[in-house]
Amino acid sequence: MNRHLAEIIALVDAAETRPLTEDEAIRLRNVLHGYDQTRRQLGAILAKPRDRKGEAA
Repeated sequence: MNRHLAEIIALVDAAETRPLTEDEAIRLRNVLHGYDQTRRQLGAILAKPRDRKGEAA
């Protein structure tokens, strides 16, 4: 997750001084998608188990 954040920050810093190249824009999109996927997976892992009625156990 930290790898994704570091890469996002580097690309955003570059974008503040100049337009991103097409390759950089694609990389930023891919890194953002990867970060989101990792965040969702971690959330699922950390979610509280549910009982049969759907309430937190």
